[in-house]
Amino acid sequence: MQGLRYDAGAVSGPEKTEEGYLRCWATIARTGIQRYKRADGSEVVEYRPEDEVGNVDSLSSFAGKAVTLEHPPELLDATNTAKYQVGFTDNEIVFDGKYVRVRMTITDADAIASVESEMTSEVSAGYQVDLDMTPGMSPEGHRYDAVQRCIRGNHVALTRKGRAGSSVRVHLDTNDAVALATDLQPIAKKPMAKINIAGAEYEVSEAVAVALTSAQREDAAQQQQKLDSVEQQNQALITERDQLQGQLEALAGTSDELKSRIDALTAELEEAKTQRTDSAFDVDALVGARLELIQKSQPHLDADFEFTGKSDREVREAVIKAVHGDSVELAERSDAYVEARFDAVVDLASSLDSTQELRQQLSATLRSDSKGKTMSKVDAARKQYLDGLGQAWKKTTKQGAN
Repeated sequence: MQGLRYDAGAVSGPEKTEEGYLRCWATIARTGIQRYKRADGSEVVEYRPEDEVGNVDSLSSFAGKAVTLEHPPELLDATNTAKYQVGFTDNEIVFDGKYVRVRMTITDADAIASVESEMTSEVSAGYQVDLDMTPGMSPEGHRYDAVQRCIRGNHVALTRKGRAGSSVRVHLDTNDAVALATDLQPIAKKPMAKINIAGAEYEVSEAVAVALTSAQREDAAQQQQKLDSVEQQNQALITERDQLQGQLEALAGTSDELKSRIDALTAELEEAKTQRTDSAFDVDALVGARLELIQKSQPHLDADFEFTGKSDREVREAVIKAVHGDSVELAERSDAYVEARFDAVVDLASSLDSTQELRQQLSATLRSDSKGKTMSKVDAARKQYLDGLGQAWKKTTKQGAN
């Protein structure tokens, strides 16, 4: 079943074009429950689902439709549109999930004056629908008698008064729309329209005026696209320039940093050369000092003690611990302290041992027998004697203290 429906809206905040036309946005339809008054005075409740209102074919059917002053008494087509048209809808149509908004241009002077004087402050969309006469309940819980399907726009009318309190407002209104049929008759428009081209005014048919206006709008849109493209290219060049400038500044900073580093390394190299020239690097003296340290240390260490790979400090610490035991803590002591204590051990042992040469020979003998061999009683006695000499400094210290 097919039907013709009118949904109400309103005009607000229109703007003038260079030609004197009036442009505005209008909310012309919505989803949900709609109430319509029949010719016999009865009302029918119809449901408009979101998928029907937001259907692409439905939305596009309202583009490029005639705007009339009040609803015409007949559906518009190519044979009668010129009698009633006072403007047209644009291709800019928006559906936000509930409301359908369309932008329209009013080109007729009388219709513009009627809107500006608020004689016709509302709009009403006329469209055809297929009615599914199956009653039901909407998702929000409202009862309805039929469902509107295959919605197709025919025209948008400027109306003298709202169908139901002007609940669907242009652009700004948030109230729900209630669409009811209208009994107002259309007002015929003037057959000719005036347009301004290069400062000269011409009187042409409304269809020609619409076509010229559309062409001018498309040309302006193309020019704007070109300007936008040039602006984007300019912005890209500016961005690239700024990036290159930043890279150049970064390279300049890196160059200064490298120069400073080179200067510092050059100064360090010159200082190292001076230190090498000024210091006496005597290999023979180093070898002699090492041999002297080994010679002083051997009498106090085991025969299998390995000097190879040990530093002078490690050798001195081994001698000190061999004499004083592991209770001596040397890890936190300075090299000067370890060296002084080592010299004290060696000097004290030398002053108490008048048979140092004999002791060294006996020590060598003991070292040769200490690798797992059983020592004789003579050897054991010799070892005890040498150990006594090693501990003698403690007795001397105690006596001195007394």
